[in-house]
Amino acid sequence: MTRCKNSISMPKEFRNFTSLTILNMGGCKNSIPMPKEFRDLTSLTILNMEGYKNLILMPKEFSNLKSLTIFDISDCNSFASLPNELNNLTSLTTLNIRGCKNLILLANELGNLTSLTTLNINGCSILISLPNDLGWCKKLTSLPNELGNFKSLTIFDISNSKSLTSLLNELSNVTSLINLNINRCSRLTSLAKELGNLKPLIVFSILSYNSLALLAKELGNLKSLTILNIGM
Repeated sequence: MTRCKNSISMPKEFRNFTSLTILNMGGCKNSIPMPKEFRDLTSLTILNMEGYKNLILMPKEFSNLKSLTIFDISDCNSFASLPNELNNLTSLTTLNIRGCKNLILLANELGNLTSLTTLNINGCSILISLPNDLGWCKKLTSLPNELGNFKSLTIFDISNSKSLTSLLNELSNVTSLINLNINRCSRLTSLAKELGNLKPLIVFSILSYNSLALLAKELGNLKSLTILNIGM
């Protein structure tokens, strides 16, 4: 169904494709919102909706797609928020929301995606907050390179990221950040020296067995810091 510019509805027989594993709907510019029959595609592992222009919300029935591993809604400019039902997709390994220009918040439920290894948030230009429990995506080994593009981000919590080994230098470009939490990231071996550039930072929490060893001299530049949580 790729690039189906004149499609305005899904056929009723859509629900019969119970063995379907890959659905490519990229570029369907005139399609209506997703039908409830979507819930019957329980074998689906890959769903590509890149550039699905009229996508605003996903139906609640979306949560039935328990086998989904790759979900791509990049460049869906009308898409405003990720559904709470996303937390049921525990097999999801890749979530691509690149270029969703009207996306403001990521649901806290994103933290339940314990199999997630790839999160692409490049071009989400007005995103102001990441989920508080993103750290529970325990298989995330690195942060997206595009993190430094979120100039309006004020709170970033990546606590409990058991597989995270380093923080990006790009994080230092998020100059609006006032609250940074990286608690219990047991494999984190160093902090980016550039974190000293986060001049507005007020709260910094790094509760870990080796938190003192992680502290860099450059953190002395954080003149606005009023709360520092270190230790176990």
